[in-house]
Amino acid sequence: MDQLKQKIEAAITETDYDAVLTMGVDNFNYMTRTVLPFAEYYPSRKAAALLPKEGTPVAIIPQDWSQAIKDQGWQGETLVYDENQGYETGAFVKAIEELIVGIGLDKNKIGFDAARVSKGLMDSLSGKLPNVAWEPADPMIRDLRIIKTKGEIDFIERACKQADRGIVYALMHLEGAVDNPGYTVAEITERIRVHVNENGASGVGLLNSAFGSEGQIYYTPQRGWVKEGELFRMDVSAHYMGYWTNVGRMGVVGAPSPEQQNAYRENLRLKQTALEMIKPGVACNEVY
Repeated sequence: MDQLKQKIEAAITETDYDAVLTMGVDNFNYMTRTVLPFAEYYPSRKAAALLPKEGTPVAIIPQDWSQAIKDQGWQGETLVYDENQGYETGAFVKAIEELIVGIGLDKNKIGFDAARVSKGLMDSLSGKLPNVAWEPADPMIRDLRIIKTKGEIDFIERACKQADRGIVYALMHLEGAVDNPGYTVAEITERIRVHVNENGASGVGLLNSAFGSEGQIYYTPQRGWVKEGELFRMDVSAHYMGYWTNVGRMGVVGAPSPEQQNAYRENLRLKQTALEMIKPGVACNEVY
């Protein structure tokens, strides 16, 4: 991912910021090219990446995340803060304050991902660092993330394969087991999660299996049993090193009826029509 590292460094150099501070989980992952373990499930835990125009990038994180990013190849510095040394974000804000003062950026312009930061957290930072000129850097970060390097595309393709194989491998468990001993919808859904991770994914997000009439809805409770003759739809979102995919597969338990075969042909026709519409410059909402 050296190409991505160079792209990020070049983008920061071209701005009038003296540093960029990212605090959103997704932006942290992108800027550091690492993945914080289950960070999206702990909204009160904070991490940040400070990327100065001149100098070494620094990750500000709790203790138990520090080794995780080192294991993933983080080459910058790591500033570990003690979450017990302040109420909620207090220790996090103090660590950022001391870092910025320590490297002499407390009177400079710093871009930050405003769309990912609460007003309370930003008020705390502004109060501790009143001479910093804080400026939203969301457009720069958006432009960085929207155009992918070859390495990023490889990661997305790997995530797609991991999710797809997770579904296929889970379906293999149904062979010869639908009637006896039987399979619950919850069981097949759990099989998908396990196999996606076994194929190397770094995390699984939305996961849904829908059988019969419930397949008409995007998400339903994982209930009931897998039954012969029913259409099914499986959706899974997963990521590899922070690069997400959403894969959906549909099928039928047992031999399809003529009506089901016709519905499948119609879906293939719609898919081909959409693929023919996808061209450079065409917005996604024009296709789907």
